[in-house]
Amino acid sequence: MCASSVSGFEMYEFKTTMKKKGFLITGIISFIITWLFVGIYRDPEFQHSHFFFKYTPSFKVSFFSPIGMDDKKITDLSPEKQQEEKIFQRFINGKYEFIEKTGYLPILLIQLTLTFLSFGLFKQHFKYPNYWLQIPSHFLICLVFLFVLTFFMLAIDHWALLVLLGIILAGINFWIYILVSMLRKESHS
Repeated sequence: MCASSVSGFEMYEFKTTMKKKGFLITGIISFIITWLFVGIYRDPEFQHSHFFFKYTPSFKVSFFSPIGMDDKKITDLSPEKQQEEKIFQRFINGKYEFIEKTGYLPILLIQLTLTFLSFGLFKQHFKYPNYWLQIPSHFLICLVFLFVLTFFMLAIDHWALLVLLGIILAGINFWIYILVSMLRKESHS
Protein backbone atom coordinates (compact mmCIF):
# COMPACT_ATOMS: atom_id res chain seq x y z
CA MET A 1 0.00 0.00 0.00
CA CYS A 2 1.56 3.28 -1.04
CA ALA A 3 1.42 6.47 0.96
CA SER A 4 -0.85 8.19 -1.59
CA SER A 5 -3.63 5.65 -0.98
CA VAL A 6 -4.12 6.77 2.63
CA SER A 7 -7.58 8.27 2.97
CA GLY A 8 -8.31 11.61 4.53
CA PHE A 9 -10.13 9.89 7.40
CA GLU A 10 -7.12 7.67 8.15
CA MET A 11 -4.84 10.71 8.13
CA TYR A 12 -7.25 12.54 10.47
CA GLU A 13 -7.30 9.54 12.84
CA PHE A 14 -3.49 9.39 12.80
CA LYS A 15 -3.17 13.10 13.59
CA THR A 16 -5.80 12.84 16.34
CA THR A 17 -3.99 9.87 17.91
CA MET A 18 -0.66 11.70 17.80
CA LYS A 19 -2.15 14.82 19.42
CA LYS A 20 -3.79 12.71 22.12
CA LYS A 21 -0.48 10.95 22.82
CA GLY A 22 1.23 14.34 22.91
CA PHE A 23 -1.21 15.57 25.56
CA LEU A 24 -0.78 12.37 27.55
CA ILE A 25 3.03 12.55 27.41
CA THR A 26 2.90 16.24 28.36
CA GLY A 27 0.53 15.34 31.25
CA ILE A 28 2.90 12.64 32.51
CA ILE A 29 5.90 14.99 32.29
CA SER A 30 3.87 17.68 34.05
CA PHE A 31 2.94 15.15 36.78
CA ILE A 32 6.62 14.29 37.34
CA ILE A 33 7.60 17.97 37.48
CA THR A 34 4.74 18.63 39.90
CA TRP A 35 5.79 15.68 42.10
CA LEU A 36 9.40 16.90 42.16
CA PHE A 37 8.72 20.60 42.78
CA VAL A 38 5.49 20.80 44.80
CA GLY A 39 5.39 19.98 48.49
CA ILE A 40 3.12 20.34 51.47
CA TYR A 41 4.49 21.62 54.74
CA ARG A 42 2.85 21.85 58.13
CA ASP A 43 3.34 25.14 59.90
CA PRO A 44 5.28 24.42 63.11
CA GLU A 45 3.34 26.96 65.14
CA PHE A 46 -0.29 26.62 64.02
CA GLN A 47 -0.15 23.16 62.40
CA HIS A 48 -1.82 24.39 59.18
CA SER A 49 -0.82 22.70 55.93
CA HIS A 50 0.42 24.73 52.96
CA PHE A 51 1.44 23.94 49.41
CA PHE A 52 4.82 25.29 48.45
CA PHE A 53 7.16 25.28 45.47
CA LYS A 54 10.41 23.49 46.32
CA TYR A 55 13.52 25.41 45.34
CA THR A 56 15.18 22.14 44.31
CA PRO A 57 13.65 18.88 43.07
CA SER A 58 12.86 16.24 45.68
CA PHE A 59 10.69 13.13 45.76
CA LYS A 60 9.65 14.03 49.31
CA VAL A 61 6.25 15.73 49.31
CA SER A 62 5.25 16.12 52.97
CA PHE A 63 7.39 18.23 55.31
CA PHE A 64 6.98 18.86 59.03
CA SER A 65 9.12 19.97 61.94
CA PRO A 66 9.35 17.39 64.76
CA ILE A 67 10.57 20.14 67.08
CA GLY A 68 7.82 22.57 66.12
CA MET A 69 7.70 25.47 68.56
CA ASP A 70 9.12 23.47 71.48
CA ASP A 71 12.36 24.41 73.18
CA LYS A 72 13.96 21.10 72.24
CA LYS A 73 17.29 20.81 70.53
CA ILE A 74 17.83 18.66 67.49
CA THR A 75 20.06 16.37 69.57
CA ASP A 76 17.04 15.56 71.79
CA LEU A 77 15.32 13.85 68.85
CA SER A 78 15.63 10.30 67.57
CA PRO A 79 17.82 9.86 64.45
CA GLU A 80 14.75 9.60 62.19
CA LYS A 81 13.22 12.77 63.60
CA GLN A 82 16.59 14.53 63.41
CA GLN A 83 16.68 13.73 59.70
CA GLU A 84 13.11 15.01 59.28
CA GLU A 85 14.00 18.23 61.12
CA LYS A 86 17.08 18.76 58.92
CA ILE A 87 14.99 18.29 55.79
CA PHE A 88 12.38 20.73 57.12
CA GLN A 89 15.09 23.28 57.91
CA ARG A 90 16.58 22.85 54.43
CA PHE A 91 13.33 23.27 52.49
CA ILE A 92 11.20 25.54 54.69
CA ASN A 93 13.03 27.58 57.32
CA GLY A 94 14.69 30.65 55.87
CA LYS A 95 12.81 30.20 52.60
CA TYR A 96 9.55 31.92 53.55
CA GLU A 97 10.15 34.83 51.16
CA PHE A 98 10.73 32.39 48.28
CA ILE A 99 7.67 30.36 49.31
CA GLU A 100 5.51 33.51 49.38
CA LYS A 101 6.73 34.70 45.98
CA THR A 102 6.08 31.32 44.36
CA GLY A 103 2.89 30.51 46.28
CA TYR A 104 0.70 30.37 43.16
CA LEU A 105 2.94 27.92 41.25
CA PRO A 106 1.86 24.69 43.00
CA ILE A 107 -1.81 25.27 42.19
CA LEU A 108 -1.01 26.15 38.58
CA LEU A 109 1.21 23.08 38.16
CA ILE A 110 -1.40 20.77 39.67
CA GLN A 111 -4.16 22.09 37.40
CA LEU A 112 -1.90 22.07 34.35
CA THR A 113 -1.16 18.40 35.06
CA LEU A 114 -4.86 17.59 35.44
CA THR A 115 -5.74 19.46 32.23
CA PHE A 116 -3.12 17.71 30.10
CA LEU A 117 -3.99 14.32 31.56
CA SER A 118 -7.70 14.96 30.89
CA PHE A 119 -7.01 15.85 27.27
CA GLY A 120 -4.61 12.93 26.90
CA LEU A 121 -6.91 10.29 28.38
CA PHE A 122 -10.25 11.25 26.83
CA LYS A 123 -11.31 11.43 23.20
CA GLN A 124 -11.07 14.85 21.57
CA HIS A 125 -12.43 16.32 18.41
CA PHE A 126 -9.67 18.22 16.66
CA LYS A 127 -11.65 18.70 13.43
CA TYR A 128 -13.51 21.75 14.74
CA PRO A 129 -11.98 25.15 14.09
CA ASN A 130 -10.29 26.64 17.13
CA TYR A 131 -10.28 23.32 19.02
CA TRP A 132 -7.25 24.65 20.86
CA LEU A 133 -9.57 26.92 22.88
CA GLN A 134 -10.72 23.82 24.78
CA ILE A 135 -7.45 23.60 26.71
CA PRO A 136 -7.37 27.15 28.17
CA SER A 137 -11.12 27.01 28.80
CA HIS A 138 -10.78 23.75 30.71
CA PHE A 139 -7.74 25.01 32.60
CA LEU A 140 -9.33 28.28 33.72
CA ILE A 141 -12.71 26.81 34.68
CA CYS A 142 -11.13 23.98 36.68
CA LEU A 143 -8.67 26.34 38.34
CA VAL A 144 -11.55 27.91 40.28
CA PHE A 145 -12.69 24.51 41.58
CA LEU A 146 -9.08 23.56 42.37
CA PHE A 147 -8.62 26.64 44.58
CA VAL A 148 -11.78 25.84 46.56
CA LEU A 149 -11.08 22.10 46.92
CA THR A 150 -7.43 22.73 47.78
CA PHE A 151 -8.53 24.93 50.66
CA PHE A 152 -10.62 22.04 52.03
CA MET A 153 -7.94 19.45 51.29
CA LEU A 154 -5.32 21.36 53.26
CA ALA A 155 -7.72 22.01 56.15
CA ILE A 156 -8.62 18.32 56.52
CA ASP A 157 -6.07 16.11 58.18
CA HIS A 158 -7.55 12.70 57.41
CA TRP A 159 -6.21 10.62 54.50
CA ALA A 160 -9.57 9.08 53.53
CA LEU A 161 -11.18 12.49 53.11
CA LEU A 162 -8.15 13.71 51.17
CA VAL A 163 -8.51 10.76 48.79
CA LEU A 164 -12.24 11.47 48.43
CA LEU A 165 -11.60 15.14 47.65
CA GLY A 166 -8.90 14.11 45.17
CA ILE A 167 -11.40 11.84 43.40
CA ILE A 168 -13.95 14.67 43.39
CA LEU A 169 -11.32 16.98 41.88
CA ALA A 170 -10.51 14.45 39.14
CA GLY A 171 -14.24 14.02 38.51
CA ILE A 172 -14.73 17.77 38.19
CA ASN A 173 -11.88 17.90 35.68
CA PHE A 174 -13.51 15.09 33.69
CA TRP A 175 -16.97 16.70 33.67
CA ILE A 176 -15.60 20.12 32.76
CA TYR A 177 -13.70 18.43 29.93
CA ILE A 178 -16.96 16.87 28.69
CA LEU A 179 -18.81 20.17 29.07
CA VAL A 180 -16.18 22.09 27.10
CA SER A 181 -16.16 19.38 24.40
CA MET A 182 -19.96 19.37 24.16
CA LEU A 183 -20.13 23.13 23.82
CA ARG A 184 -17.62 22.96 20.99
CA LYS A 185 -19.67 20.25 19.24
CA GLU A 186 -22.95 22.16 19.60
CA SER A 187 -21.47 25.39 18.34
CA HIS A 188 -20.22 23.67 15.17
CA SER A 189 -23.22 21.43 14.44
